[in-house]
Amino acid sequence: MKPPKTKSNACPLPQHLGEKLKQIREAKGFSQESMAHALKCSRVTISHIENGKVEVNDETLLVAKKFLEIENAPLFEHELNVFESRLLTTNELIDEGRLPEAGDMLKNLSVILCLPYEKNYIFFYKMTEVRLFTRRGELSRAEELVIASEELLDNASLEAKHLYHRNMGVCIFNRLHHKDCKTALKHFQKALEMGCGKLVFDPMLYVQIGATLMEYGKPIRAIIYYEQAIMAYGGRRSNVSTLAYSNLCLVECLFFIGELQRAKKLINEVLELTVNTEHKLHYALALTKMAYIHQQMGDPKEGLKIIEQAIVQANDDISTFNGKIYYGMKLNIKAICLLDMKKYKESSAVAEEGKRLVQGNERKEMIFEAINKLTNLRDSESIDYIENIAIPRLCATNYTGSLYEALNLCERLKIHYKKRRAEKKAAIMGDMAGEIFRKIIVGPTDIE
Repeated sequence: MKPPKTKSNACPLPQHLGEKLKQIREAKGFSQESMAHALKCSRVTISHIENGKVEVNDETLLVAKKFLEIENAPLFEHELNVFESRLLTTNELIDEGRLPEAGDMLKNLSVILCLPYEKNYIFFYKMTEVRLFTRRGELSRAEELVIASEELLDNASLEAKHLYHRNMGVCIFNRLHHKDCKTALKHFQKALEMGCGKLVFDPMLYVQIGATLMEYGKPIRAIIYYEQAIMAYGGRRSNVSTLAYSNLCLVECLFFIGELQRAKKLINEVLELTVNTEHKLHYALALTKMAYIHQQMGDPKEGLKIIEQAIVQANDDISTFNGKIYYGMKLNIKAICLLDMKKYKESSAVAEEGKRLVQGNERKEMIFEAINKLTNLRDSESIDYIENIAIPRLCATNYTGSLYEALNLCERLKIHYKKRRAEKKAAIMGDMAGEIFRKIIVGPTDIE
Protein backbone atom coordinates (compact mmCIF):
# COMPACT_ATOMS: atom_id res chain seq x y z
CA MET A 1 0.00 0.00 0.00
CA LYS A 2 1.48 3.35 -1.02
CA PRO A 3 1.26 6.12 1.62
CA PRO A 4 -0.45 9.34 0.59
CA LYS A 5 1.73 12.29 -0.33
CA THR A 6 2.06 14.94 2.35
CA LYS A 7 0.92 17.72 0.02
CA SER A 8 -2.58 16.18 0.08
CA ASN A 9 -3.10 17.66 3.58
CA ALA A 10 -4.60 20.71 1.85
CA CYS A 11 -7.42 18.67 0.23
CA PRO A 12 -10.89 20.21 0.64
CA LEU A 13 -13.70 18.09 2.06
CA PRO A 14 -15.15 15.96 -0.77
CA GLN A 15 -18.78 16.57 -1.67
CA HIS A 16 -19.39 13.17 -3.30
CA LEU A 17 -17.86 9.73 -3.83
CA GLY A 18 -16.18 10.65 -7.12
CA GLU A 19 -14.33 13.52 -5.49
CA LYS A 20 -13.12 11.18 -2.73
CA LEU A 21 -11.74 8.80 -5.32
CA LYS A 22 -10.02 11.70 -7.07
CA GLN A 23 -8.27 12.87 -3.89
CA ILE A 24 -7.15 9.34 -3.06
CA ARG A 25 -5.85 8.83 -6.62
CA GLU A 26 -3.92 12.11 -6.60
CA ALA A 27 -2.49 11.45 -3.13
CA LYS A 28 -1.17 8.12 -4.36
CA GLY A 29 0.28 9.67 -7.50
CA PHE A 30 -1.83 7.68 -9.98
CA SER A 31 -2.92 9.24 -13.28
CA GLN A 32 -6.43 9.23 -14.70
CA GLU A 33 -5.09 7.21 -17.61
CA SER A 34 -3.80 4.40 -15.40
CA MET A 35 -7.07 4.32 -13.49
CA ALA A 36 -9.04 4.26 -16.74
CA HIS A 37 -6.95 1.32 -17.88
CA ALA A 38 -7.74 -0.57 -14.67
CA LEU A 39 -11.47 0.19 -14.92
CA LYS A 40 -11.49 -0.53 -18.69
CA CYS A 41 -12.99 2.80 -19.58
CA SER A 42 -11.85 6.12 -21.05
CA ARG A 43 -10.01 8.88 -19.23
CA VAL A 44 -13.04 11.11 -19.88
CA THR A 45 -15.24 8.65 -17.97
CA ILE A 46 -12.84 8.80 -15.01
CA SER A 47 -12.99 12.60 -15.18
CA HIS A 48 -16.81 12.50 -15.19
CA ILE A 49 -16.81 10.11 -12.21
CA GLU A 50 -14.48 12.38 -10.26
CA ASN A 51 -16.56 15.47 -11.11
CA GLY A 52 -19.79 13.77 -10.02
CA LYS A 53 -21.29 13.67 -13.49
CA VAL A 54 -21.38 9.85 -13.55
CA GLU A 55 -22.53 7.74 -10.63
CA VAL A 56 -20.32 4.85 -9.53
CA ASN A 57 -22.04 1.46 -9.36
CA ASP A 58 -20.98 -1.28 -6.94
CA GLU A 59 -18.98 -3.22 -9.52
CA THR A 60 -17.04 -0.15 -10.70
CA LEU A 61 -16.39 0.91 -7.10
CA LEU A 62 -15.00 -2.51 -6.24
CA VAL A 63 -12.51 -2.36 -9.15
CA ALA A 64 -11.58 1.26 -8.32
CA LYS A 65 -10.90 0.40 -4.66
CA LYS A 66 -8.73 -2.53 -5.70
CA PHE A 67 -6.76 -0.34 -8.10
CA LEU A 68 -6.30 2.34 -5.40
CA GLU A 69 -5.34 -0.35 -2.84
CA ILE A 70 -8.11 0.70 -0.44
CA GLU A 71 -10.33 -2.38 -0.44
CA ASN A 72 -11.21 -1.97 3.24
CA ALA A 73 -11.40 1.82 3.28
CA PRO A 74 -14.44 3.44 4.96
CA LEU A 75 -15.78 5.64 2.15
CA PHE A 76 -19.36 5.96 3.43
CA GLU A 77 -20.81 7.27 6.69
CA HIS A 78 -21.91 3.87 8.00
CA GLU A 79 -18.42 2.50 7.27
CA LEU A 80 -16.84 5.43 9.10
CA ASN A 81 -19.05 4.71 12.10
CA VAL A 82 -17.73 1.14 12.16
CA PHE A 83 -14.17 2.43 11.77
CA GLU A 84 -14.60 4.81 14.71
CA SER A 85 -16.07 2.04 16.84
CA ARG A 86 -13.09 -0.19 16.11
CA LEU A 87 -10.67 2.64 16.91
CA LEU A 88 -12.41 3.17 20.25
CA THR A 89 -12.11 -0.58 20.90
CA THR A 90 -8.40 -0.41 20.09
CA ASN A 91 -7.97 2.22 22.79
CA GLU A 92 -9.76 -0.03 25.27
CA LEU A 93 -7.35 -2.85 24.40
CA ILE A 94 -4.44 -0.48 25.09
CA ASP A 95 -6.04 0.50 28.42
CA GLU A 96 -6.20 -3.18 29.35
CA GLY A 97 -2.60 -3.83 28.33
CA ARG A 98 -3.59 -6.12 25.45
CA LEU A 99 -0.98 -4.57 23.20
CA PRO A 100 -0.52 -7.33 20.56
CA GLU A 101 -4.28 -7.32 19.89
CA ALA A 102 -4.30 -3.51 19.73
CA GLY A 103 -1.38 -3.59 17.29
CA ASP A 104 -3.15 -6.06 15.01
CA MET A 105 -6.31 -3.96 15.01
CA LEU A 106 -4.41 -0.78 14.21
CA LYS A 107 -2.70 -2.51 11.32
CA ASN A 108 -6.10 -3.43 9.90
CA LEU A 109 -7.32 0.16 10.33
CA SER A 110 -4.26 1.80 8.72
CA VAL A 111 -6.11 2.18 5.40
CA ILE A 112 -7.51 5.44 6.82
CA LEU A 113 -4.09 6.99 6.10
CA CYS A 114 -4.87 6.66 2.38
CA LEU A 115 -7.91 8.95 2.68
CA PRO A 116 -6.32 12.45 2.76
CA TYR A 117 -9.65 14.22 3.32
CA GLU A 118 -10.43 12.30 6.56
CA LYS A 119 -8.13 14.51 8.64
CA ASN A 120 -9.94 13.97 11.92
CA TYR A 121 -9.92 10.17 11.66
CA ILE A 122 -6.30 10.19 10.50
CA PHE A 123 -5.35 12.26 13.56
CA PHE A 124 -7.42 10.03 15.85
CA TYR A 125 -5.71 6.97 14.34
CA LYS A 126 -2.23 8.47 14.76
CA MET A 127 -2.87 9.46 18.38
CA THR A 128 -4.01 5.89 19.09
CA GLU A 129 -0.84 4.63 17.42
CA VAL A 130 1.23 6.97 19.62
CA ARG A 131 -0.49 5.55 22.70
CA LEU A 132 0.53 2.07 21.61
CA PHE A 133 4.13 3.18 21.09
CA THR A 134 4.30 4.76 24.55
CA ARG A 135 2.90 1.62 26.20
CA ARG A 136 5.53 -0.44 24.37
CA GLY A 137 8.24 1.92 25.60
CA GLU A 138 8.99 3.21 22.07
CA LEU A 139 9.16 6.80 23.35
CA SER A 140 11.31 8.41 20.65
CA ARG A 141 9.10 6.98 17.94
CA ALA A 142 6.01 8.16 19.82
CA GLU A 143 7.25 11.73 20.24
CA GLU A 144 8.29 12.00 16.60
CA LEU A 145 4.82 10.95 15.44
CA VAL A 146 2.84 13.14 17.84
CA ILE A 147 4.87 16.24 16.90
CA ALA A 148 4.64 15.46 13.16
CA SER A 149 0.84 15.21 13.49
CA GLU A 150 0.26 18.52 15.32
CA GLU A 151 -0.86 20.31 12.13
CA LEU A 152 -4.06 18.24 12.29
CA LEU A 153 -4.89 19.25 15.87
CA ASP A 154 -7.06 22.35 15.33
CA ASN A 155 -10.01 20.59 13.67
CA ALA A 156 -9.68 17.30 15.55
CA SER A 157 -12.47 15.64 17.52
CA LEU A 158 -12.62 15.78 21.32
CA GLU A 159 -11.42 12.17 21.53
CA ALA A 160 -8.39 12.86 19.33
CA LYS A 161 -7.48 16.06 21.22
CA HIS A 162 -7.76 14.20 24.54
CA LEU A 163 -5.31 11.56 23.29
CA TYR A 164 -2.99 14.25 21.92
CA HIS A 165 -2.62 15.95 25.28
CA ARG A 166 -2.14 12.64 27.08
CA ASN A 167 0.46 11.54 24.56
CA MET A 168 2.35 14.82 24.74
CA GLY A 169 2.37 14.59 28.53
CA VAL A 170 3.76 11.05 28.45
CA CYS A 171 6.45 11.90 25.87
CA ILE A 172 7.63 15.03 27.68
CA PHE A 173 7.58 13.39 31.12
CA ASN A 174 9.54 10.34 29.99
CA ARG A 175 12.30 12.13 28.11
CA LEU A 176 15.71 10.89 29.19
CA HIS A 177 17.05 14.42 28.73
CA HIS A 178 15.25 17.78 28.91
CA LYS A 179 12.39 16.41 31.01
CA ASP A 180 9.82 19.15 31.65
CA CYS A 181 7.40 18.12 34.40
CA LYS A 182 5.58 21.45 34.41
CA THR A 183 4.70 21.25 30.70
CA ALA A 184 3.84 17.55 30.96
CA LEU A 185 1.47 18.31 33.84
CA LYS A 186 -0.29 21.01 31.81
CA HIS A 187 -0.97 18.50 29.03
CA PHE A 188 -2.25 15.85 31.46
CA GLN A 189 -4.52 18.34 33.24
CA LYS A 190 -5.82 19.63 29.90
CA ALA A 191 -6.75 16.05 28.93
CA LEU A 192 -8.54 15.58 32.26
CA GLU A 193 -10.40 18.89 32.05
CA MET A 194 -11.64 18.45 28.47
CA GLY A 195 -12.95 14.92 29.06
CA CYS A 196 -12.59 12.00 26.68
CA GLY A 197 -15.85 11.98 24.70
CA LYS A 198 -16.71 8.53 23.37
CA LEU A 199 -13.51 7.01 24.75
CA VAL A 200 -13.81 4.95 27.92
CA PHE A 201 -12.07 7.00 30.62
CA ASP A 202 -8.74 5.46 31.52
CA PRO A 203 -7.83 5.99 35.22
CA MET A 204 -4.18 5.73 34.20
CA LEU A 205 -4.49 9.49 33.55
CA TYR A 206 -4.76 9.97 37.32
CA VAL A 207 -1.57 7.92 37.73
CA GLN A 208 0.22 10.01 35.10
CA ILE A 209 -0.76 13.26 36.83
CA GLY A 210 0.30 11.78 40.17
CA ALA A 211 3.67 10.65 38.79
CA THR A 212 4.34 14.10 37.34
CA LEU A 213 3.43 15.84 40.59
CA MET A 214 5.58 13.45 42.59
CA GLU A 215 8.56 13.86 40.30
CA TYR A 216 8.22 17.63 40.45
CA GLY A 217 8.13 17.72 44.23
CA LYS A 218 4.45 17.59 45.14
CA PRO A 219 4.05 14.15 46.82
CA ILE A 220 1.06 15.20 48.96
CA ARG A 221 -0.93 16.27 45.89
CA ALA A 222 0.28 13.20 44.00
CA ILE A 223 -1.24 10.95 46.68
CA ILE A 224 -4.69 12.41 45.95
CA TYR A 225 -4.50 11.40 42.28
CA TYR A 226 -3.06 7.96 43.02
CA GLU A 227 -5.90 7.29 45.43
CA GLN A 228 -8.42 8.34 42.75
CA ALA A 229 -6.82 5.87 40.35
CA ILE A 230 -6.94 3.07 42.92
CA MET A 231 -10.63 3.78 43.61
CA ALA A 232 -11.39 3.67 39.88
CA TYR A 233 -9.42 0.47 39.29
CA GLY A 234 -10.89 -1.11 42.42
CA GLY A 235 -14.11 -1.60 40.49
CA ARG A 236 -12.19 -3.33 37.67
CA ARG A 237 -10.60 -6.23 39.53
CA SER A 238 -9.87 -7.90 36.21
CA ASN A 239 -7.29 -5.19 35.53
CA VAL A 240 -4.75 -6.43 38.07
CA SER A 241 -1.77 -4.86 36.31
CA THR A 242 -2.93 -1.24 36.51
CA LEU A 243 -4.33 -1.63 40.02
CA ALA A 244 -1.00 -3.03 41.21
CA TYR A 245 0.94 -0.30 39.43
CA SER A 246 -1.23 2.45 40.96
CA ASN A 247 -0.66 1.03 44.44
CA LEU A 248 3.10 0.87 43.87
CA CYS A 249 3.14 4.51 42.75
CA LEU A 250 1.31 5.46 45.93
CA VAL A 251 3.89 3.47 47.91
CA GLU A 252 6.64 5.63 46.39
CA CYS A 253 4.92 8.79 47.66
CA LEU A 254 4.53 7.30 51.12
CA PHE A 255 8.28 6.60 51.17
CA PHE A 256 9.00 10.26 50.54
CA ILE A 257 6.81 11.52 53.38
CA GLY A 258 8.00 8.85 55.81
CA GLU A 259 4.81 6.73 56.11
CA LEU A 260 6.65 3.40 55.92
CA GLN A 261 4.10 1.29 57.81
CA ARG A 262 1.27 2.31 55.47
CA ALA A 263 3.59 1.69 52.52
CA LYS A 264 4.43 -1.78 53.82
CA LYS A 265 0.73 -2.64 54.12
CA LEU A 266 0.09 -1.58 50.50
CA ILE A 267 3.09 -3.58 49.26
CA ASN A 268 1.73 -6.70 50.95
CA GLU A 269 -1.61 -6.14 49.20
CA VAL A 270 0.17 -5.93 45.82
CA LEU A 271 2.18 -9.08 46.57
CA GLU A 272 -1.03 -10.97 47.39
CA LEU A 273 -2.68 -9.59 44.25
CA THR A 274 0.13 -10.59 41.89
CA VAL A 275 1.72 -13.73 43.40
CA ASN A 276 1.53 -16.81 41.15
CA THR A 277 -0.03 -14.76 38.34
CA GLU A 278 1.14 -13.58 34.92
CA HIS A 279 1.99 -10.18 36.45
CA LYS A 280 5.60 -11.03 37.26
CA LEU A 281 6.82 -7.49 36.63
CA HIS A 282 4.55 -5.99 39.27
CA TYR A 283 5.30 -8.80 41.70
CA ALA A 284 9.03 -8.10 41.25
CA LEU A 285 8.46 -4.35 41.69
CA ALA A 286 6.55 -5.01 44.92
CA LEU A 287 9.43 -7.16 46.15
CA THR A 288 11.81 -4.31 45.28
CA LYS A 289 9.76 -1.86 47.35
CA MET A 290 9.56 -4.35 50.22
CA ALA A 291 13.35 -4.76 50.19
CA TYR A 292 13.68 -1.00 50.49
CA ILE A 293 11.21 -0.95 53.41
CA HIS A 294 13.33 -3.48 55.31
CA GLN A 295 16.51 -1.52 54.60
CA GLN A 296 14.92 1.70 55.83
CA MET A 297 13.58 -0.02 58.95
CA GLY A 298 17.04 -1.23 59.89
CA ASP A 299 16.99 -4.79 58.54
CA PRO A 300 19.38 -4.68 55.53
CA LYS A 301 19.98 -8.44 55.70
CA GLU A 302 16.33 -9.19 55.02
CA GLY A 303 16.30 -6.36 52.44
CA LEU A 304 19.21 -7.97 50.59
CA LYS A 305 17.47 -11.35 50.61
CA ILE A 306 14.30 -9.86 49.14
CA ILE A 307 16.07 -7.72 46.51
CA GLU A 308 17.99 -10.74 45.23
CA GLN A 309 14.68 -12.59 44.97
CA ALA A 310 13.29 -9.62 43.00
CA ILE A 311 16.25 -9.66 40.59
CA VAL A 312 15.71 -13.37 39.86
CA GLN A 313 11.94 -12.93 39.59
CA ALA A 314 12.07 -9.98 37.19
CA ASN A 315 14.95 -11.09 34.94
CA ASP A 316 15.02 -7.53 33.55
CA ASP A 317 15.95 -7.05 29.91
CA ILE A 318 18.53 -4.27 30.22
CA SER A 319 18.56 -3.75 26.46
CA THR A 320 15.22 -1.94 26.88
CA PHE A 321 14.53 1.48 28.41
CA ASN A 322 12.22 0.12 31.12
CA GLY A 323 14.50 -2.85 31.79
CA LYS A 324 17.38 -0.50 32.59
CA ILE A 325 15.22 1.57 34.93
CA TYR A 326 13.92 -1.43 36.88
CA TYR A 327 17.28 -3.20 37.11
CA GLY A 328 18.98 0.04 38.13
CA MET A 329 16.44 0.45 40.92
CA LYS A 330 17.26 -3.03 42.22
CA LEU A 331 21.01 -2.43 42.06
CA ASN A 332 20.58 0.79 44.03
CA ILE A 333 18.79 -1.00 46.88
CA LYS A 334 21.18 -3.96 46.79
CA ALA A 335 24.20 -1.64 47.08
CA ILE A 336 22.64 0.21 50.03
CA CYS A 337 21.77 -3.04 51.84
CA LEU A 338 25.35 -4.29 51.42
CA LEU A 339 26.63 -0.91 52.63
CA ASP A 340 24.52 -1.13 55.80
CA MET A 341 25.80 -4.67 56.37
CA LYS A 342 29.36 -3.24 56.16
CA LYS A 343 30.14 -5.34 53.09
CA TYR A 344 31.90 -2.40 51.50
CA LYS A 345 33.71 -4.15 48.64
CA GLU A 346 30.56 -5.88 47.50
CA SER A 347 28.56 -2.66 47.81
CA SER A 348 31.15 -0.77 45.77
CA ALA A 349 31.10 -3.44 43.05
CA VAL A 350 27.30 -3.26 42.77
CA ALA A 351 27.42 0.56 42.69
CA GLU A 352 29.97 0.43 39.86
CA GLU A 353 27.71 -1.96 37.95
CA GLY A 354 24.81 0.41 38.43
CA LYS A 355 26.86 3.38 37.25
CA ARG A 356 27.79 1.55 34.04
CA LEU A 357 24.15 0.60 33.52
CA VAL A 358 22.83 4.18 33.71
CA GLN A 359 25.71 5.75 31.78
CA GLY A 360 24.51 8.93 30.13
CA ASN A 361 21.99 9.75 32.86
CA GLU A 362 23.97 12.23 34.96
CA ARG A 363 21.64 12.19 37.95
CA LYS A 364 21.52 8.41 38.28
CA GLU A 365 25.27 8.12 37.69
CA MET A 366 25.80 10.61 40.52
CA ILE A 367 23.62 8.58 42.89
CA PHE A 368 25.59 5.39 42.25
CA GLU A 369 28.86 7.29 42.57
CA ALA A 370 27.68 8.67 45.93
CA ILE A 371 26.89 5.14 47.15
CA ASN A 372 30.36 4.10 46.06
CA LYS A 373 31.88 6.98 48.03
CA LEU A 374 29.88 5.99 51.12
CA THR A 375 31.86 2.72 51.25
CA ASN A 376 35.01 4.69 52.05
CA LEU A 377 34.19 7.68 54.25
CA ARG A 378 37.68 7.61 55.72
CA ASP A 379 38.78 9.18 52.47
CA SER A 380 38.29 12.97 52.60
CA GLU A 381 37.71 13.04 48.84
CA SER A 382 34.69 10.76 49.29
CA ILE A 383 33.16 13.08 51.89
CA ASP A 384 33.93 16.10 49.72
CA TYR A 385 32.18 14.51 46.73
CA ILE A 386 29.04 13.70 48.70
CA GLU A 387 28.86 16.96 50.62
CA ASN A 388 29.92 19.46 47.96
CA ILE A 389 28.94 17.81 44.69
CA ALA A 390 26.26 15.12 45.02
CA ILE A 391 23.99 16.73 47.64
CA PRO A 392 23.94 20.27 46.09
CA ARG A 393 23.36 18.95 42.58
CA LEU A 394 20.59 16.58 43.67
CA CYS A 395 18.90 19.41 45.59
CA ALA A 396 19.16 21.74 42.59
CA THR A 397 16.90 19.48 40.47
CA ASN A 398 13.84 20.04 42.69
CA TYR A 399 12.61 16.54 41.74
CA THR A 400 11.27 14.53 44.67
CA GLY A 401 13.37 11.44 43.98
CA SER A 402 16.57 13.46 43.82
CA LEU A 403 15.70 15.35 46.99
CA TYR A 404 15.02 12.09 48.76
CA GLU A 405 18.43 10.74 47.72
CA ALA A 406 20.04 13.97 48.96
CA LEU A 407 18.17 13.62 52.26
CA ASN A 408 19.51 10.09 52.77
CA LEU A 409 23.06 11.24 52.01
CA CYS A 410 22.73 14.04 54.59
CA GLU A 411 21.51 11.57 57.22
CA ARG A 412 24.43 9.25 56.55
CA LEU A 413 26.97 12.06 56.77
CA LYS A 414 25.34 13.23 60.01
CA ILE A 415 25.82 9.76 61.52
CA HIS A 416 29.40 9.65 60.24
CA TYR A 417 30.24 13.04 61.80
CA LYS A 418 28.64 12.06 65.11
CA LYS A 419 30.79 8.93 65.27
CA ARG A 420 33.84 11.11 64.74
CA ARG A 421 32.51 13.56 67.38
CA ALA A 422 32.40 16.35 64.85
CA GLU A 423 29.25 17.78 66.45
CA LYS A 424 29.24 21.03 64.50
CA LYS A 425 29.43 19.19 61.16
CA ALA A 426 26.76 16.74 62.33
CA ALA A 427 24.47 19.63 63.25
CA ILE A 428 24.96 21.24 59.83
CA MET A 429 24.03 17.96 58.13
CA GLY A 430 21.01 17.61 60.41
CA ASP A 431 19.81 21.11 59.56
CA MET A 432 20.34 20.45 55.87
CA ALA A 433 18.37 17.19 56.10
CA GLY A 434 15.51 19.03 57.82
CA GLU A 435 15.44 21.70 55.12
CA ILE A 436 15.42 19.09 52.35
CA PHE A 437 12.56 17.22 54.03
CA ARG A 438 10.53 20.44 54.25
CA LYS A 439 11.24 21.02 50.57
CA ILE A 440 9.97 17.50 49.77
CA ILE A 441 6.73 18.08 51.67
CA VAL A 442 6.03 21.62 50.43
CA GLY A 443 7.47 21.32 46.93
CA PRO A 444 8.03 24.15 44.42
CA THR A 445 5.64 27.09 44.37
CA ASP A 446 5.29 27.43 40.58
CA ILE A 447 2.69 24.64 40.35
CA GLU A 448 -0.65 25.34 42.02
